[in-house]
Amino acid sequence: MKIFIVQSEHFHVPGNPISLHATMEGAAREAADLVNDMLEWIDQPEDAKPETWEADLLRARTLRAEQMDCDLDELGEDDGDVWITEKEVEVPIIGKMLAMLDRIHGTMEEDLKNADQGEKDLFNEIGCLIAEAKGEYDPNAATGS
Repeated sequence: MKIFIVQSEHFHVPGNPISLHATMEGAAREAADLVNDMLEWIDQPEDAKPETWEADLLRARTLRAEQMDCDLDELGEDDGDVWITEKEVEVPIIGKMLAMLDRIHGTMEEDLKNADQGEKDLFNEIGCLIAEAKGEYDPNAATGS
């Protein structure tokens, strides 16, 4: 099973957050969110997108260097960076957990016949997340983006 590991170093906030994702699309969404955090910190529009997060990161680092009155290559490695690492892992328990969640989700469908639209939307979103984690659903293909 492939997983995608997103890590970052913020301009100002200490630490190295790590998140795991079942798809590259999910990892790219997280990477764009992290770049937007950096853009916000340097008072720039938070317009990084999953499709362009790497270019958006370079733009954020360039703007940060300008603010610090230094060249881009003078920024430290820990001064604004986001990266995604793809790993192949053998974790049979993940497949079992996803199968169990899928079964639970399937048994709840009957209970939602009388639910309000908000509950139905949440139920559908959970189903999509399970399917995405199992590699059976691509949210970008469903929306055409």
